[in-house]
Amino acid sequence: MKILVIEDDTFLSSLISSELQGAGYEVLAAHDGTQGLEMAKEKPDLIMLDLVMPGMDGFETLAALKADPATASIPVVVASNLGEAEEIKRAKDAGAIDFLVKVHFTPAEIIAKIRSLLPGVH
Repeated sequence: MKILVIEDDTFLSSLISSELQGAGYEVLAAHDGTQGLEMAKEKPDLIMLDLVMPGMDGFETLAALKADPATASIPVVVASNLGEAEEIKRAKDAGAIDFLVKVHFTPAEIIAKIRSLLPGVH
């Protein structure tokens, strides 16, 4: 199973990627929305998407992913420090299957959440 992590915070991206690899996932890492859209063409099984990024933000990236027939069916989990009900609703309305507030989840809890969304790798 392949997961694309779109996260501009290099430390957090490395931490999440390392945890995912340790859990048996293949990981692709993009550091902004534009790079993430390009890497999504590799058809990951799931995309973890940050919202606050320079240039193209996560909402714009999510809209572009869902508008492209080649990537529209890839499940997207938003992982952000924005946790207001308005942002959560906006992300889910735009097509995200779940929303994680990063400060409320440890890396192990993020892995557990991904496992629950992607059966098959444990």
